[in-house]
Amino acid sequence: RFLFEMSLPIIVFGTCLVCTGLASLVRFLRAAALTARMVEEDEMTAPIDDTYPQDMLSPTDAWGGGAPRRDGSARSSALQWLAHATSLALLLLSVVYFEITGSIVGTFACDKDAASDKYFMISQPSIPCDSVFHGEWAVLFWLSLLFLILYVVGIPLLWCTILAVQYRRKRLFASSTLSNFGFLFAAYKTKYWFWHLFNILRMVTLAVVSSVLRAHPLQAAAFNAILALSLACQDWARPYRKAYENVAATASILVLIAG
Repeated sequence: RFLFEMSLPIIVFGTCLVCTGLASLVRFLRAAALTARMVEEDEMTAPIDDTYPQDMLSPTDAWGGGAPRRDGSARSSALQWLAHATSLALLLLSVVYFEITGSIVGTFACDKDAASDKYFMISQPSIPCDSVFHGEWAVLFWLSLLFLILYVVGIPLLWCTILAVQYRRKRLFASSTLSNFGFLFAAYKTKYWFWHLFNILRMVTLAVVSSVLRAHPLQAAAFNAILALSLACQDWARPYRKAYENVAATASILVLIAG
């Protein structure tokens, strides 16, 4: 189960690459067929022009490469395809990010057994936390350390890099950025474009507390402290563009505190 959860982001990203690639290929072939048919119909009455009518989608446009170009169209198409796949993968990974983070962090959480005077994993009490160089826990330890860097740190870092680069280029609210990565910031006010990263930080903190302080008396207090801080920040900033979204975000935090 652990290995499956760790490989889930790779499976998601690979599936997104295949699906977006197939969709782009189908769109390209349909546009190419339409272009060939229209050219064939017009070749007897007008000279062939190497430009495309404005109301007709060229094969390069259909693939995602923009205006027809002789040079660089394949590279532009590949980059556009990769951008679509990455945005879809990031959207799906954001749904399972909390669970993956909890599983990874849970590997490092061990508790001492009073009877045997040894430490065992809290999430899997049958596995002793004896050594990081041999044994079953050693394998889980190094795998979790790798996935901690790749997923827990890597995914938010990738989000932050994408948003920061587009913001510095003054293209954060360009149509191409909105279509690919708008789910990361479009719901927030312009000055709070980074608020999704704040929500991710809250999720990571809650996952760490849930895994490390499992069945500990301080777990509820730590949870409520994090949620109270999040509630205060949410009420102060009101980062969402629409009023009902701010109300919904505040209500969701209150429900978590009450639960």
